[in-house]
Amino acid sequence: MCVACLSEDHGRVIWHGHDFYWREDGEWLSGDMIGLVDYLARSGAEKIVLRGRTVPPAVFWGIYERANADPRLPLSADRITGNPG
Repeated sequence: MCVACLSEDHGRVIWHGHDFYWREDGEWLSGDMIGLVDYLARSGAEKIVLRGRTVPPAVFWGIYERANADPRLPLSADRITGNPG
């Protein structure tokens, strides 16, 4: 449904609307079946993959709102880096 994660460039990022989500080089990425196959074919012992799914809009937005309110993930990169601008 969605994956909330921290990006040093952007702060809180919520990936949604994709078929698959995977961890690569310390961050979450997303894509379709071709992207997933490409990721799985690369070297590396550990692979982390989540499969997206469709749910009723009320369920999705409830989950999305909880992810967006997660206090562990700052809204902007400025809160991570301490950059005032």
